[in-house]
Amino acid sequence: MRQFPNVNEGQWLVSNEGGSRRRWAPDGGELFYLAPGSRLMAVPVETESGFAPGNATELFRGYYAGYDGRTYDVSPDGERFLMVKENAGDGQKDFILVLNWHEQLKRLVPTDPSVH
Repeated sequence: MRQFPNVNEGQWLVSNEGGSRRRWAPDGGELFYLAPGSRLMAVPVETESGFAPGNATELFRGYYAGYDGRTYDVSPDGERFLMVKENAGDGQKDFILVLNWHEQLKRLVPTDPSVH
């Protein structure tokens, strides 16, 4: 981790085993990254009086890392992730995108008790 805009003035080690695809939590209190072994990690950080990383915790295993671009994101509340999971080994490579899922949910789970 380096300080911006003077990237040569400070460096902090966040992971002893390496990592990539860093993302900040929306509130700035955590740093997420992909560790070796397809593990998504979270590190709490203190930024009030400088930068001090805490201990990393594994959040997920089996994260898909085969694409070089942005392959996961964090929800605005920092509690949920949108990510691609590794294939279970069945050889299937389909990707399903559901549009208008809210309408489908209303159809499948009606809130009106008279609708069955």
